[in-house]
Amino acid sequence: MRAALKPGGFFCGLVPTVNQVTQLLHSLRRQRFAFVEVCEILLRYYKPEPSRLRPTDRMVAHTGFLIFGRRIEPADDPRAKALLAESGIRDEQDEADPREAVDPPDEE
Repeated sequence: MRAALKPGGFFCGLVPTVNQVTQLLHSLRRQRFAFVEVCEILLRYYKPEPSRLRPTDRMVAHTGFLIFGRRIEPADDPRAKALLAESGIRDEQDEADPREAVDPPDEE
């Protein structure tokens, strides 16, 4: 996904499960995305009565998750380094030291 975006480009993903949210967050971190946000969406039906608008008595709903992020580029600017640190993203010098790894190993 990183190669498909220009620097500063926005990413949005829609996934149905929490496990997929976790996997996508790990991927976004490894690919140096910042300004990452996650929100859950619910679908709830309402009774179509104008004088008594209210949800249906029984909620059979489905949830989904929206994940947003923005491709950023590392730079020597101290503000860029602060943004990387705030986002939990490793700097290139940190990647050489495996003790500083941010992400847990992938499960197979």
